[in-house]
Amino acid sequence: MPRYAASYAEEAAPALVITQLLSAAEVAQCHHAAAGVGSADPFAGGGLCEALTGRPHDVGYSDEHLAVYLHKDSYFQTAWPVLCGKLLQAMRSQPGDWGDPGLELNVRCIEIHSYAVGGGLFEPGHRDCGSVLSMSVLLSDPVADGVNGGEFVTWADGEPVVHAMRGGDAVLFHSGKAHNVARVTSSVRHSLVIELWVGPTNLVDREQ
Repeated sequence: MPRYAASYAEEAAPALVITQLLSAAEVAQCHHAAAGVGSADPFAGGGLCEALTGRPHDVGYSDEHLAVYLHKDSYFQTAWPVLCGKLLQAMRSQPGDWGDPGLELNVRCIEIHSYAVGGGLFEPGHRDCGSVLSMSVLLSDPVADGVNGGEFVTWADGEPVVHAMRGGDAVLFHSGKAHNVARVTSSVRHSLVIELWVGPTNLVDREQ
């Protein structure tokens, strides 16, 4: 199949919301895992808003959006093997067309993203280029944690598709599908993002 045809197919395929993939205890494990890696220092070239100050991170996308890499040196896979295995199995076992089930896919990244008020993923046409499957698990509950905004958004025929999610829900999608995170208007939104690709298991950042 030509490269452009695959891209069209990925864009047209709807995302799948997996309700309550993680329990409250498993969500807490994800937060605990994030506390064990990353740096609490302000990122180079910028600061952090008060709500994110001191939170471990590896990269800051803005003062209101940072991420920590859980896959570095296979930390998450080694320290939390059961939880990691559950997440990876969920990505490869859902009904529908999620690519060749026999294709070997490896971890490109496992990240926890934190968005404070004003933060979001606003880049038009943002895609996880180079990956095959992506999944975002919401670690903050809109009701219990008072998070407003921050909805996960995909696109169909140029129109936004807003995916209603609760804490522990996941959304699975082809990595070539455009997606965004709406602006957070209250509290802090946390999510765990996993990308799988055909490359070797990545032990560093998103690119290596």
